[in-house]
Amino acid sequence: MHARDFHKAAGADVTRQASSGTVSMAEDVQVECADGGSPAMSPRTRMQERRRALSRTVVFGGVDGLSTTATLVWGAAAVGETAIAADVLLVIGIANLVAKACSMAVGDYFGSQAERKITNAPVDQAYSSGLLMFASFVFFGGFPLICLAPLPFLPTSLADRRSLLGVLTVASLVLLGLIKARLTATSHVRSAAIMVAAGLFVVWVSYIVGQGVHHVLGAAEPSAV
Repeated sequence: MHARDFHKAAGADVTRQASSGTVSMAEDVQVECADGGSPAMSPRTRMQERRRALSRTVVFGGVDGLSTTATLVWGAAAVGETAIAADVLLVIGIANLVAKACSMAVGDYFGSQAERKITNAPVDQAYSSGLLMFASFVFFGGFPLICLAPLPFLPTSLADRRSLLGVLTVASLVLLGLIKARLTATSHVRSAAIMVAAGLFVVWVSYIVGQGVHHVLGAAEPSAV
């Protein structure tokens, strides 16, 4: 065999191997639709996308639900028991929690439905995503409301329940961070620490704003004659 023929044969062999590898990689990433439409994701890629969407829904619903009730309770704790009773605040918190959870679930459903038309996801994925958003919102948002419950072993004053409120807030943030780490396969300690830091910052802002507004309104009230 001449040198020129050898190089041509070797080049053809390399080309075949490269083409075979390209096809194999393409089959691993995506498979063609049976109807000749847009390519669909492989089962492995679809599972990764499903986990990503699941993590987004749980974290988004949990953080929003927790911040909704935690900021409400911490803001009320900043002004004290004289401004609003704990039982009234509990009713307001539960009503606001359920109403906003329904709103978030409906919004997530329509968002997942629109995404399903693009990614060819299963039909029931939009329903499950909406229900998961509702459950995560109510579950984590209910933690701060525990300190408002009329339990006999709790202090009567809302200001005296700040320690319990702080423990419940931090515990729910840690749990949410651990769930996020579990779904995304990241560091549990780092995920929990970031979640606690971000959540406590939001709570601190609401507490400071509550105190500031209370002082402004208190200063604006006319003095008794």
